[in-house]
Amino acid sequence: MTSIAFTNEQRRAIEHIGTPLFINGGPGTGKTTVVVERVRWLLEQGHANAFGSLVIAFGARAARELRGRLQGILPADAAAKIHVKTIAAWCLDLLSTHGDLLGYRLTGKRLRVLSEADSRALLSKRTTG
Repeated sequence: MTSIAFTNEQRRAIEHIGTPLFINGGPGTGKTTVVVERVRWLLEQGHANAFGSLVIAFGARAARELRGRLQGILPADAAAKIHVKTIAAWCLDLLSTHGDLLGYRLTGKRLRVLSEADSRALLSKRTTG
């Protein structure tokens, strides 16, 4: 059990069950701490299984921070089973795995997220003909 004193709103987020939960807040408001505690609480209470659990972070730095903190508080086998991904990585996984359901033929093709520079070059090429 953690010794951090959470606010009532943070405690409600940590102990929310039944539906996925979006946690939003400004810098330094405790989002990462709440997410880590939520994962720990859900596993400890038997509301979730580490295998197949998904934690989505906005950026790569936040994903690394979440992964590191989870590894620091969970048993190694449980931490290894939790998927911590950025929004872009999760979407890329979905398209790679299920793109055919959207009509994309991806056999033999490797999807990747374009850099900002590559995105601009592609848009420029497409709009200038």
